[in-house]
Amino acid sequence: MNRLACTAVVLLAGSLPRVAPAQRQGPAGFPPPTPAPTEDPALHRGSRGLSGSFQSTDNTWHPGQIQGWTRDRVYLTDAGARTYRAYFPAQVKRFVVAPGDTFNVVRDVVVTSGTMFRRRQIVPEAFAQQLFRGAGYTLLSYQRNDGPDNLLSWTTRRLLLRQPDGTVLVLPANGRKCRQLLLTLLRDDAALAGTPPTSRFRPWRDARQLLAAYTDRKINLALRPTGGGQ
Repeated sequence: MNRLACTAVVLLAGSLPRVAPAQRQGPAGFPPPTPAPTEDPALHRGSRGLSGSFQSTDNTWHPGQIQGWTRDRVYLTDAGARTYRAYFPAQVKRFVVAPGDTFNVVRDVVVTSGTMFRRRQIVPEAFAQQLFRGAGYTLLSYQRNDGPDNLLSWTTRRLLLRQPDGTVLVLPANGRKCRQLLLTLLRDDAALAGTPPTSRFRPWRDARQLLAAYTDRKINLALRPTGGGQ
């Protein structure tokens, strides 16, 4: 009898409807809790930035304060404001940080990453620092990583050259190959192409000098009288 009674109790308990646990509610008439505001990831609050200016996609220039930048965004605000908004290469063509560092937008750049297993990567658009500009060419420094500057930051930098037609090349890190590529691009200056190297070519130092010499020759040629003058 005891075993039968226990079995009946178990079957009865299993047939009873389940009741969900009561939820705790606030006092009657109390408003529901307000959800926490969602922070806009494009906004950044900071101290007074650096004076500068930027060029929008309609080619107009605007003054502003610049809080910081990475390869894919720059934080800008009006003078005196403390809230900075992120602007991307699709919104800003270039920006200038006082006393004169200029950053341009580059697009469709093919870079390599890795040391043992090198991988090719296409950068759709990014900001790169301008090192030289003249005769239709722009020499730029592109930082592949956004980390802080350190002793190894040079390993993630790439030297870029924008050509007169707008295409961007990654210059070789090898000095001999870099010099040969530049002389091939500047082959319309026969005198420059025939100049023998005076020392080991170092791209980060000598590419700018080679482009500056090419630009100076172009300017002097344009200013040379064509004849008939005294």
